[in-house]
Order: sequence, then C-alpha cells, then structure tokens
Amino acid sequence: DGDTTVNAYATQQGFPALIAAYQVIKNGTAYTVYDFSSNTLSPGRATGTGAVITPSKPSGDSITVSVTIKSDTGYWLNNKSVTLSGTGATVYHALIKALENSGITQVGAESGYVESMTKSGRTLAEFNDSKNSGWMYKVNDTLPKVGLTECEIDNGDKIVWFFTNDWTTVPGTTGSFGGKGTSPKKDTNEEEAKKEDAEIQEKPTFTETTFYDVKKEDWHYNYIKYVYENNLMQGTDNGFEPESNMSRAMLVTVLYRMANLKEKANNHNFTDVPKGQWYSDAISWAAENNIVSGVSENKFAPDEDITREQMALIIYRFAKNQGYNVSDVADISNFADKDDVSDWALDALKWANKTELVNGTSKTTLSPKTVATRAQVAKVLMRFCENVIK
Repeated sequence: DGDTTVNAYATQQGFPALIAAYQVIKNGTAYTVYDFSSNTLSPGRATGTGAVITPSKPSGDSITVSVTIKSDTGYWLNNKSVTLSGTGATVYHALIKALENSGITQVGAESGYVESMTKSGRTLAEFNDSKNSGWMYKVNDTLPKVGLTECEIDNGDKIVWFFTNDWTTVPGTTGSFGGKGTSPKKDTNEEEAKKEDAEIQEKPTFTETTFYDVKKEDWHYNYIKYVYENNLMQGTDNGFEPESNMSRAMLVTVLYRMANLKEKANNHNFTDVPKGQWYSDAISWAAENNIVSGVSENKFAPDEDITREQMALIIYRFAKNQGYNVSDVADISNFADKDDVSDWALDALKWANKTELVNGTSKTTLSPKTVATRAQVAKVLMRFCENVIK
C-alpha cells in the first residue's frame, strides 16, 4: 500500500513467524518458538580465579577524617580520628585504618561492600535480622551512591557506619542515593533523616562494655559515661584510659566541642600544630580567644601533660569566654599546699573550688602541680555542665 513507516513491533513479531514457518517446512509438523523441551541442558562453569584486588594505598599529603561505627545497640567507635595519605583515599582506607587496634574486624570491605563486622565475639552481618538488614555508611550525612572502595574522601570528612534492620526504611534510600558532595533529595523523609543523623552523631549510648577499662564499680564510671554520651570525650585506641594523663590538645579539643562551633580556624603561629590534625581547629580557636596560650611564641606543645592548676585556668577562661559568672570564689586557706598554687592560676583555682569543679585530692591538699588524668577531667566536665552551665 506504499506505507514505508518503520514498525519495530511488527518486525519483532515477523521474526518468530518466519522461524516457525521454516521449521514446519523442514519437519512437516507444527512448531512453536517458545518450546525448548527438545534442548539439551548442561551445567555452566565459571572460569578464572575470582580473586578480589585490594584497593591500592593512597599517597601524598595527609588528611584527617573521623570514623564512627554504630551497632544496633550502641557505638563500637565514636568519632575516631584517622589520619592517612590523601591522594586516592577512600572510605575503605579510612575504615581499615580506624579498625586498627579497635578490637573490631570486618569481612568484605576490599570488595566494596561490608558483609559483616564483629566486636567482642558479636557479629552483625547482612541478613542478620531480616532480608534487608546490613551495614550502611554515610559521608557528611549523605548516603553515597558508590561502594566504599570508590567513594573518595577529603580532609575533615565525617564517616558514619551504622547497622540497620531494614535498609529500605533508612531516609535517603528512597528513589536514588545521594552522591558525595551533593545535597540529599528532599522528600517526606527529610525530618526523619535529620532525626536519625542526630541520633547517630549526637547521642552515643554508653554501657559497661563500651570500654574494657571502665567498670561499673569504678569511681569514675558515671563521669566517663556522662562525657561520652554528651560527645565531650571519646575513647583512645586502647579503651578510655581513665588513669592516663590529659594532654593540652585533648582538653582544648573538648572545650571546642562544648562551644559547639562549626567554623574552622587556622590562624595561629604554632609550628608544632600542623593543619589537618584532630586538634588543629580547636587550638587555633582557643589561642584566638585567649583561652590558652602557647608555651612559647611559636610552640603550643599539644602532647604535653596538663596540671590541675593549668586545667582550672583554661576552664576558667573558657567560662568567661562563654559568658558564665566567674566571680564567686572560695577561700582555700585551709589547704596545706595553698602556697604551691601559681599566682597566675590563683583566681581560677579559687573559682573552680567554689563551683566544685576542682576539689582537693584530700581534705588538706589541692595538688595544683599534679598532672590531671582523663578520669579527673571527665569529672570536672560533668560538674561544669551541672554546676556552671545549668
């Protein structure tokens, strides 16, 4: 009829008809192209080694990121600082580095998908609780759309691993995954996403098994529980280490968290505080606000232990910076070692004693020159929140 319009559907139907007609002419019987009963089946075999190639190591200048691992009952790692070479660094490299000396093992990361993680003999794996359960991760509050071996990371990134009983209910998985560096798709789950992110990053759960070196009968148990659950202090690569000395960098970083600052600062002249370290922004902020100064014009000594009177002074200055009342002071004349208190720390220690932040190490001693431990600082921080802030 002269119609030259291309009709793909008609062409598709024509091919089976031609095949069927050919078979009828060849065999003399009716034939259906959908009958495979006469075909011989033979098992297939995969070839090759199937070996997984471990991602190559990153190189170049170092970057620092934080890694959090949240199980179904609480935190296995909480904002652990990880430093590694930056060129070619991915979530995989950060995870493997974070797991070193953590007591946590994993299966599958090198292939781009974590099948399971195990801590203290307990394994959480895909299909553990349901067909949709398993491990997922976010980078800067966003679900990447690539595997962990392909998801590149930058200095300051926050990586959060979490175990879910049903990945289909996780906000952000509906439709498409948000890629790293893009804003998550705004939908009806936006508020739920914010709520979950707050739960993952802002309220850790502390139990008797969180740190092997913190037991319920210890005098510092409740103090450490408080600072941990309020994201003021975290563990180290070897538990919480309550009796280890507190360093200058540690204390300044804690106060930086308490100030809840989002901006980054790098305005300082300290040659021993390189950019990109877990304490860099905190030290810069503290120096700019006269909360703590260096041990010299260009040295901060971040790893130097801090004494009780130094701790009192720094927290005293922090309280003034935040606008809290520091006028109430105690009479410390009843302490036998009152003359050991440095002149520059006297007002601060009197205020800290009045507010019950720093009590005596005994009824008659303040021990101002004694190095403060991590457990002691946890106690001071809890009392600061309860006695000064409230």
